Amino acid sequence: MNFKYNAAPTPGTTAVLGPDWNKVFGTSYSGSFNPKENGISLSGTVNDVTINVKNGSSTHGYVKNGDFRAYNGYTIVFSVPAGKSITKINTTVGGKGFSSGIKADSGTVKISEGSLSWTGSSQNVTLTISGTVSFNTISVTYE
Repeated sequence: MNFKYNAAPTPGTTAVLGPDWNKVFGTSYSGSFNPKENGISLSGTVNDVTINVKNGSSTHGYVKNGDFRAYNGYTIVFSVPAGKSITKINTTVGGKGFSSGIKADSGTVKISEGSLSWTGSSQNVTLTISGTVSFNTISVTYE
């Protein structure tokens, strides 16, 4: 008879997205990128965390001066593999600060001093943008 013992689960793992957004998204944008069209999407994976960005209504680009910028109509979806849960998302603000304009489909969003913090427990978290936001880094903690 084989017996497999699992010790207590390890503390949460954190994936840091950015500040090299071109590496995260596999792109080569620099400066002011303006695709002049809607419906563009980007995705990338870092340390088991997938980020999918959909441009809903803006005609502006995603990466500017090393920051990831999101405009009105964007959705940003964070996902982890089955059996894991995102428990925390924290951001550092980029060159374009923000004070509102971000809602989540679950959990709790707090915006203060130009940074965002989200807490909850979900395999997927969708942020909907209704203003202009700029992220230098986004840290996603999951268990």
